[in-house]
Amino acid sequence: MVLAFSGTVDAGPRERSDLAEAVRTYDELVKREHSIEKYLESTSEDFEQLRLRVTLRGRAYYRLTRGLPTTDLFAYASLVERTKRALLADLKKAEALEAERKRAEGRLREVREARKALAVTEETRKALQAQTERERAFDLAFSGGTVSKSHTAIYGALTPHGFGGETFSSLKGELPFPVPGRAEVEVVRRSYAEGPGLILRTAIGTPARSVYQGRVAFADHYPEYGNTVIIDHGENYFTVTAGLSSIDARVGEEVVAGARLGIAGIVDGRAEIYIEIRRGRDTLSPNEWFGI
Repeated sequence: MVLAFSGTVDAGPRERSDLAEAVRTYDELVKREHSIEKYLESTSEDFEQLRLRVTLRGRAYYRLTRGLPTTDLFAYASLVERTKRALLADLKKAEALEAERKRAEGRLREVREARKALAVTEETRKALQAQTERERAFDLAFSGGTVSKSHTAIYGALTPHGFGGETFSSLKGELPFPVPGRAEVEVVRRSYAEGPGLILRTAIGTPARSVYQGRVAFADHYPEYGNTVIIDHGENYFTVTAGLSSIDARVGEEVVAGARLGIAGIVDGRAEIYIEIRRGRDTLSPNEWFGI
């Protein structure tokens, strides 16, 4: 059964709740699909190298067992035994990796079928997010509450910055946000950070993107920051994009503006990305750079 959802959410609370759950399930399936694809991609080269090594060692073992000793018998027998053990170890590794990859391929097929069965469209997700924000603002108005001044609603978009002759410093005040679409931005000062940063709360499954071209200086899990990507943009400027649920960048990789760095992490049921701007080890005010 295919559960198709349109791009409108003009329905009652029960229907919107069901739709929201479908969207969350769909986004989780997309994340799982992406994770499995990354695993298969990352292990493909390892598997081919193992197969090649098994072939080469198998040929070497065959020649050794079919030929005559060229050295003393003890040394020859020792060489044959070492070659045999190495061959059997590689065969075991190759078989285990092949079995795991087949299981992963099976999980990937199941995830894709489940995702297709939901058939949630991008229009549905955007409409639901907009409706949720409107309801939140509506409730705040009646409760006398207001959105904190540290929160700002922004609309991120891909940018041509980084392809011309301008420098990172020349974009001060108009640096693009690292997420596409609508997001809620909050300026924060975390206890473990050396200065202020931004939290961008957005839709589940939203990719984090590079705000400017540069080289990936760090891409790994870091204590307190979580999954983190640091980009060296030149002029001693860096951006620290953290709190990701997954990382798509590799150390040493040259990235363009808008390049995908990873997927937003999940905090208290909401997707968010944390970003800092640094010059050397100094953390700079994000307000001045993003123009907020």
